Amino acid sequence: MYIFCLIQACFLSGSCKSATKHSQEPGANAWNGWKLVKVNPPPKWAGVAAANARSFAINEKGELYGWGSNVQGRLGDGTTTNRNSPTRIGTAADWAHIAAGYHSLAINTKGELYAWGYNSVGQLGDGTSTDKSSPVKIAHP
Repeated sequence: MYIFCLIQACFLSGSCKSATKHSQEPGANAWNGWKLVKVNPPPKWAGVAAANARSFAINEKGELYGWGSNVQGRLGDGTTTNRNSPTRIGTAADWAHIAAGYHSLAINTKGELYAWGYNSVGQLGDGTSTDKSSPVKIAHP
């Protein structure tokens, strides 16, 4: 997919000239202030989970996103800041499954289990009762 971006040419005198025409040819890189830029369409969503004022989605690249209420770090982005649009959770790009509630559980493509969020009675399974604001790997017994 290609888009045309308008580039204004500003001169030392401070005057700016806006381009008024654009090239229709994919081979053209720039013409009269317009530049042809190749962009990749955003990845598609592959999995979702929602609960208790928060939502999660995994895209087709395996990236995990969360948004909504972030009380007790329940989004897993390392903060307790509420998010009103999808926010990337960590840098991993191998998420396969997500389940959400007061705490969240996710499995990556290697079959490893991660948990985060509310942990008042040890429900995360990490051996503590401390809330976690980012995914922690849960050991297999």
